[in-house]
Amino acid sequence: MRLQSIENPKNLFIKIAYWFTKRQYGKVMSPLKVIYARKPELLSFAMKIAKFEEKQNSLSPELRLLIKVATATQNSCTFCQDIALAQAVKGKIGKEKFVALIEKDETKMQISMKKSVRF
Repeated sequence: MRLQSIENPKNLFIKIAYWFTKRQYGKVMSPLKVIYARKPELLSFAMKIAKFEEKQNSLSPELRLLIKVATATQNSCTFCQDIALAQAVKGKIGKEKFVALIEKDETKMQISMKKSVRF
C-alpha cells in the first residue's frame, strides 16, 4: 500500500516549501508531498542537516555534487541524479562530468574525478 501525495497541505511551512520547490524545480518534489507534508518536523530536520553539510564540508562544491551523483547512480535513484545535475548546471559547474559519471564513461573522466568517486 503506497501513501498518497498531499496536494494541498494545511501547514503553512509546508505550503511555503511547496511554493519554493515548484519555483526552483518546476514542480513540487514527491518526497515533499508524501513524507514532509505528513511530518513537517522532518523537513526542518532535513534542512538543518543540509545547512550543516554546506558549512562543515571542506570539499569543493563540484566534488560534493560528483559524490552525490555517484551515490545516486549506485542506488539507481534517477531523481537524485537529476537534482544533482540541475544543481551543477545552476552552479555553472558543467554537466559533462556528471553525464560521464552517470553513463559510467571512464574515458571522459579526469583521474582525480575517478579517484574521488570510487569507494
